[in-house]
Amino acid sequence: SIPQELERQAAAGAELIDRAPRPGAWGHQVAFVHPKSHGGVLIELVQESR
Repeated sequence: SIPQELERQAAAGAELIDRAPRPGAWGHQVAFVHPKSHGGVLIELVQESR
């Protein structure tokens, strides 16, 4: 799940843009990890709505 992955990223020292999932396109939940934490690559976490 996104909350679990955000916890894992934070524990590894990553800078989070979102501390919790938020609504994204097509009703999916999304969260972002700052590019500083991954060599300049913006990470988007997406969880499909059920």
